[in-house]
Amino acid sequence: MMTQISLRTIGAAVVIAIAVFMGGATSVQADLPIPAGVAAKTAPGDGAEGIGLGGFRAYPRVDLGLAYDDNIYRADDSVAGGVTSDSLIQLGPAVGIRSGWSRHSLNVGLFLSSDLYMDETDEDSTDWGIGASGQVDLMDSTNLTGGINYQDLTEPRGGINSPVNISEPSEYDQFDMNFALNHRFNQLTASVGAEYTDVEYDLTGQQYRDRSTWRGMGELGFEFSPGYSAFGRVIINDRDYDNAQALGSQDSDGYTFAAGISSELGNLISGDAWLGYMDQDYDDSSFQDVDGFSFGANLSWEPTTLTTVRVSAYRLIQDSATLGIGGIMTTGGGVGVDHELSRDLDLTADLDISNGDYEGSTRDDDTVSVSIGLDYQMTRKLDCSIKYAYDDRDSNIAGQDYTDNTVTFGVRFQH
Repeated sequence: MMTQISLRTIGAAVVIAIAVFMGGATSVQADLPIPAGVAAKTAPGDGAEGIGLGGFRAYPRVDLGLAYDDNIYRADDSVAGGVTSDSLIQLGPAVGIRSGWSRHSLNVGLFLSSDLYMDETDEDSTDWGIGASGQVDLMDSTNLTGGINYQDLTEPRGGINSPVNISEPSEYDQFDMNFALNHRFNQLTASVGAEYTDVEYDLTGQQYRDRSTWRGMGELGFEFSPGYSAFGRVIINDRDYDNAQALGSQDSDGYTFAAGISSELGNLISGDAWLGYMDQDYDDSSFQDVDGFSFGANLSWEPTTLTTVRVSAYRLIQDSATLGIGGIMTTGGGVGVDHELSRDLDLTADLDISNGDYEGSTRDDDTVSVSIGLDYQMTRKLDCSIKYAYDDRDSNIAGQDYTDNTVTFGVRFQH
């Protein structure tokens, strides 16, 4: 007898399959940091009610901010010319659309984000993006997840992989799509997935950074105790550059093997931690191959009903934007605390540290970032916040040190 399938189910599967087949699983990204997908960036905040749209709800919001930055170019104060400070206005409208179906899911998002400087208008930037993510429930124990995004972004100055002494911010276009097939049988879980990312830079002289990257992932997990699982993961990647540097092509391929433990006990400790080995081989002998131990962690602990402690750690290989250097061994971690001071007032504090070892070069950078902020929910639709951030980079290369202090006042309107 033929199984009866509703038109709604067929329609949902077709719509989501387009996003899934062209789009994915965040675990595939474990070997290279990638900006969050648009659907994640436009997720509704706490207390958002949304607007009903049939089987969907739309969650519009507008972020407004006024900030003061005492070192907008992330310059070394020992270099001639010193540092430059400025104030800026931040504007960020966005809308996220979420399905409300009992089976399957589809999330769509659109955002715009502008930084407008009072004096140094050459630093003005406007980012935007549109994207979707979704899940098709093939069976009770099997699903297909995926996503597709297009984003026009600006690279922050002072990052470990940002070129130095450039005249204007580095703008780039990023297209990514990914998918993952996940299945659970008894205490075992299995996932396979793939991801494609294409990046193109707008600034003249940075076309050597244009690249496309393929990643493939396989993961097998075993729940050895309720709420606790052990897993093994394999990730392979292929990085293909459109244009060669002066010393040759930066094309490479690599892999990561990892094993770890995950917990789903949200009222205690949730998240995962892993340890493994990674290797990145560059096609051109002008660039030094990079390999070594890898690790990572994303953990959340709730010592009380009012406090959440977040812990993160990572070690990965990033491609370098510095001419003549192939890869950077990046190691870092951080701790953050979210505490509810009162029903409407939240405190957030974060500390992050990282080290960048530029392979094939003597350059070695240490960075420290500290931030503390307060968020006050005036009404369900209106939030006000204030945040202070301190960033410091200590490099063994002359002229690459900097410190930066930023204070931001923000308001969020959401429905």
